[in-house]
Amino acid sequence: MKRVISTGEITVESAARNLHDFFTELMPRTGQVRSSSRFDSWAGGGDASAVRNRFTADDVVAASFRSVKIPARTAVALLDTHAAAISDVLASIPADLDLPDADPLQDLGPDSPARQLWNLLRERHSDGGGWGVGPSTASKLLSRKRPRLIPVYDSIIRRVTALPGPEKQWQYWHDSFTDGVLSERLEDIRRLSGITEPVSDLRVLDIVLSMHGKRQGFLAQEEDLES
Repeated sequence: MKRVISTGEITVESAARNLHDFFTELMPRTGQVRSSSRFDSWAGGGDASAVRNRFTADDVVAASFRSVKIPARTAVALLDTHAAAISDVLASIPADLDLPDADPLQDLGPDSPARQLWNLLRERHSDGGGWGVGPSTASKLLSRKRPRLIPVYDSIIRRVTALPGPEKQWQYWHDSFTDGVLSERLEDIRRLSGITEPVSDLRVLDIVLSMHGKRQGFLAQEEDLES
């Protein structure tokens, strides 16, 4: 793993422990595993064939597991008023494409369907209303629908990696996978962790970074009420 900012290094061994704990550790207040561990699997997953090209109420619930608050107006837009436009774009984003195999321009570039959907979620509309979707919420909604292609970006990951911003991180992580070293590290981490959950390499990376940051004392910041 790459050196992180002000927190030392993430080793394969420490990452494997964190990955194992993410799915198995019981939370003191509830006696259950952390809710965020169900983000991908909740209600069969957001990329299941029956729902992969539309947002559902289960996607909104799953996103809430990742420490984001989705305003009512946003839920209405996702599930009703802008649902058709969103579905048209989602249908153009491959559901079986992994980030390392993506074409930097066709699949990730400024004119790609994925970027079009990102912009749609982030924009203000002609009626003057905003969706209340910040970059963290947008990334988690997209990641719920395309967990193999779209990375999560939030305040913890930003602090751990010092990435320049959500708009550039897709290309950053794509480039990081190109030499195969990162994929090999994630495979080693998954093997050492002993987990059997069917999550993508991209999700493993997300978990490793998030768990490391949280155990360094980083707290999620509210960044999702911006218009």
